[in-house]
Amino acid sequence: MNDKAYLAQHYQNDLAFINKLKGWCEQAKRGQIVTTDFMSLAQLNILQGVFKKAQIKDYTIHRPFLNGYRVTVTVNSSVNNTELLVATQPKDHLFKHNVLVGYFLNQLQLDQKVLGDLYLTEDKIYLSVLTKISPVFLSGPLECQNRWLEFSLAPTPVEMVIKFKTFSKVTQSLRLDAIVSAICNLSRTVAQTMIKKEMVYVDFSVNNRRTFSINYGMILSIKKYGRFLIQDINQLKNDNFRIEIAKYE
Repeated sequence: MNDKAYLAQHYQNDLAFINKLKGWCEQAKRGQIVTTDFMSLAQLNILQGVFKKAQIKDYTIHRPFLNGYRVTVTVNSSVNNTELLVATQPKDHLFKHNVLVGYFLNQLQLDQKVLGDLYLTEDKIYLSVLTKISPVFLSGPLECQNRWLEFSLAPTPVEMVIKFKTFSKVTQSLRLDAIVSAICNLSRTVAQTMIKKEMVYVDFSVNNRRTFSINYGMILSIKKYGRFLIQDINQLKNDNFRIEIAKYE
């Protein structure tokens, strides 16, 4: 997908983020330090394009996981504003991804922007967060579903080992309802109903805008169907789109 088309879609999708970028550019040119919240790899791609055009070179990308999907950026500073935390999975109950994300957002009332990647293994829970909110997790045990989680700083860098099943779909549109329809092999009407019922998440946040345009690097979570990473988007000669998709196993 060419850069101009990608940028145009992103301008329509996330005007607030683009406006933030403009503000960061002005601050950077004045020599001010800018620290961002977590962003997706798609947003990072846009940031790098905008910064290149604005000739902003003094910035650092912080990746709490060696191969994570959410990062932060600091401008005019290399100080890392993230922490990687780890807790032990309860032996009698392995937490699932959606349960913990719901707990962080609803019970702890944290904003998605301060949370990075959540990676679960059979015995560990890894979570990247902004340094400023790490005391929420480090000040004492947290109770979730009648079980206690005790987080600490991860001693070494972590690489996520995630298994994918990859496949591709051809769609006429990059709208959310078209992508959900293609991934789940459902009619467009059924996909729209699922979106309206808040059964679809984009980058771990509910998205009930059926016209929302999907970009590569985004993660779609669809209730009863699973999680899907949009790996690549290519426009075909007939103006359709070939979407490369990886399903988390």
